[in-house]
Amino acid sequence: MTRNGPPITFEDFATLAVEMSANSPCQKSKRGAVAFGGRENEARELVAVGWNHRPGGEACDGSPACRALCRATCVHAEQALVVSTAELEGADVIHAKTIGGVLVESDGPSCVECSKLLMDAGVVAVWLYLPTGWNRYLMAEFHRLSIEARRHP
Repeated sequence: MTRNGPPITFEDFATLAVEMSANSPCQKSKRGAVAFGGRENEARELVAVGWNHRPGGEACDGSPACRALCRATCVHAEQALVVSTAELEGADVIHAKTIGGVLVESDGPSCVECSKLLMDAGVVAVWLYLPTGWNRYLMAEFHRLSIEARRHP
């Protein structure tokens, strides 16, 4: 299938990740993720989108109890990509964290569960927004840093 129109840019995918975060019912911080294939000089294609949410569509009330359980009970945006059944082999993933609809800095690689799933799905790299802008982590580095973050909270 031939795609008409201008090439899809990285910025287009980053904007889409921010837009996907708006679907999150979380009251604390919303996360969106986009998987895309292709490199800078190739035709880039959208592979999948996801956002953080509670399983079964349960609402997030923003309470201290809800926030305390969030990491353990919510489906993370990257996990939503994996369960979407999209073919992630060879894709890059953009992770966007927003508060009040505004893109904010990520804390860096920190979720071992997500890194394991993305690595097993064949994802090549994960992009996070940091103080210096978007940073691309190759999957092995992202996984290693996530493990280190778990050891040193």
